[in-house]
Amino acid sequence: MNRKFQLFCAIAGILSCLLMIAAAIGIGLSKPEKPVVKPTTELDTEVNIVGYDRWIWDEADVLSDATREQISLFNANWVRRYDSLIAVAMVDSVNGAIDDYAYELGAEIELASADAILVVNVGGKDAYLAVGPDYPLSD
Repeated sequence: MNRKFQLFCAIAGILSCLLMIAAAIGIGLSKPEKPVVKPTTELDTEVNIVGYDRWIWDEADVLSDATREQISLFNANWVRRYDSLIAVAMVDSVNGAIDDYAYELGAEIELASADAILVVNVGGKDAYLAVGPDYPLSD
């Protein structure tokens, strides 16, 4: 009788496990599917760009109004997604190394640690992107 009881308990345990697995599958299948949110690289053209032009310095006078607006649109979207922006400085010339100039200008305009500055030396045909230590280099 002891052997029959052990066999009964083993079968009852296996059936209980199978019942729990079936219940878990049923519960999982009964839940509505969550919508898949695809990451987008598209710009939100409805975002407010007011104030973002302060991060554009066009000493060389080479940027059109449309280009300034596009840079502001990129920055507004970048700030919304990553809390980061890229200041743009178009200069006629740079005294010294362009990388030093870029970091000094970034500090002068008080960029945050997650921001960057693109300096384009139009006269010297050179450019440099200086990034802060917390700049999001990948998503």
